[in-house]
Amino acid sequence: RTGAMMPQGAPPVVVRYIVPEDGDELEHPNVLHVRRTGDGNSTTLGELRKVWPLPGSYHFRVQRKLAEVYGGMLVWLDVRDDAMELPLCSDGSVLAKVSRISS
Repeated sequence: RTGAMMPQGAPPVVVRYIVPEDGDELEHPNVLHVRRTGDGNSTTLGELRKVWPLPGSYHFRVQRKLAEVYGGMLVWLDVRDDAMELPLCSDGSVLAKVSRISS
C-alpha cells in the first residue's frame, strides 16, 4: 500500500500532538497537517517526520482505540516504523504524544 497515489484533492491529515516535556497538555494540543499516503485514508510516521517542526530526536506514540472485544478502550501505541500507517481518531485526525529523546 505504501507508494499508492493519494486521491486528487484529498485534504491532509490533521495531526494533533503534545510534547509533555514542553508543558503541552492534551486539552491544548499543537497541530500539523500531514500528507495522506497509501489508500488516502491516513498517513505514516515517515510523512509526519518529514514535516516535524521541532529540532532533535523524538519517540512517537499515537492514540488508538482497541476493538470492542477488548472494551473499546483508548491506548497509546508506540510507533517506530516510518512505513506504519497511523491510526485515526473518530474525527479523522491523529493524536500523538511525543517524547524528546535528544535536542
